[in-house]
Amino acid sequence: NHKTEKFWDKKEVDKAVANICDEAVAVNVKKTEKNLSPPAPFNTTSFLAAAANQGLSPANAMRIAEGLYMKGFISYPRVDNTVYPKSINFRDILTALEGTDKLGALAKKINAQTKLEPTRGKRMATDHPPIHPTAAVRKDAVSERDWKIYELIVRRFLANLAPKAKIASVRIDFDANNEPLYIRGSQTKSPGWLEFYPYGKRKDNPVPDICKGDKVKIIEKIVEAKETQPPARYSQSSLIQKMEELNLGTKATRHNIIKNLYDRGYTHNDPVIPTDLGIAVADTLNKYANKISSPEMTAELEAEMNNIAQGNSKQEEVVDRSRQILAKTLVELSTKKEEVGQQIRAGILESQTLGKCPNSEGNLRIIRSKKTRKRFVGCSDYPDCKTTYPLPQYGEIIPLGEICPECGSPKIKVINKGKRPWTICIDPNCITKDEYKKSKKNTK
Repeated sequence: NHKTEKFWDKKEVDKAVANICDEAVAVNVKKTEKNLSPPAPFNTTSFLAAAANQGLSPANAMRIAEGLYMKGFISYPRVDNTVYPKSINFRDILTALEGTDKLGALAKKINAQTKLEPTRGKRMATDHPPIHPTAAVRKDAVSERDWKIYELIVRRFLANLAPKAKIASVRIDFDANNEPLYIRGSQTKSPGWLEFYPYGKRKDNPVPDICKGDKVKIIEKIVEAKETQPPARYSQSSLIQKMEELNLGTKATRHNIIKNLYDRGYTHNDPVIPTDLGIAVADTLNKYANKISSPEMTAELEAEMNNIAQGNSKQEEVVDRSRQILAKTLVELSTKKEEVGQQIRAGILESQTLGKCPNSEGNLRIIRSKKTRKRFVGCSDYPDCKTTYPLPQYGEIIPLGEICPECGSPKIKVINKGKRPWTICIDPNCITKDEYKKSKKNTK
């Protein structure tokens, strides 16, 4: 890498590349070691975020965790607390976990430590302890998904009690004909808690053992031209953490709020992508009911609820204030109901439009037959254009705004509850369907 990092003028790039010779001299070698602390104990938000990173939606993760709790395998999963109380007997839990498939040896290793000092998070509450295992589980006694969540919770618990990891880093600066270059590397010296909690484990990036004054050959010069990228989309994991940051929902409701966004067709995919319908609803509410759609109002109401629970506010007063706000908003929406309806209908129409018709100037849209109630793709120029395509009759259909490179027809995503989403083009005669047709024929 060049020390300048980013060049904004191509002439300067060309000059630097021309200056760099075939050899560089190491002018400085800086080696450092740092300790990487274990993660904080699981509360509901951090648990759901970690589960989402492993491919389980927050709603599914919470459902599974509640099932494990009811069976006595883990502690109560709806908690804010990230500090273990002194009453927890870690030795007893570890001894029990030693009988767990696959994880028993890890539990035994932690139990062999002279001292058990759990890591602490920033949130301390007295209602429930952080989420942790309470009993050993045989892998063959639970479903694959149940085990996945149980293993995640056990490994987090073990990591909370494990020593810090030690990471060695090195930076080497070079001089290449007065052009400053450098390389960076890092390597795990002692895995510590990373041995017990490998999720998202950083990869080692070792560099050669080079000393100050050593010469190295420059084999190739690479120039990368890149554009400034927009912020990354929210994943379900980062979204639930953002909701906690903005105080939107509670530990008991956030996973269901996200699930509702998917169930109602407002979003799809992970990272989360809003649908045309979702964008239309959001735009309409922002335009005509900005007060109730703002995160500030939702956070304010959640804070009021907490005040009621803590005895700092009266329920009647909070309910009256909420009614006044909602009544005012309802009046505003009623006076603009034609505009609101028109904007929502436009969003629904947009969400049912797949692309341009290949045989006319019309658009291909998802249509449901009045006679058979079956859905299909038809042209908006019907009856002048009778172009149609069949559609799967079950599952939610999301237009992707993409064209199949083989046949040129629009691509859609089909989402069936409990099944993996699948992406197809709408042309049944496309060559991409040949493999599917073969497998279906062989099955018969």
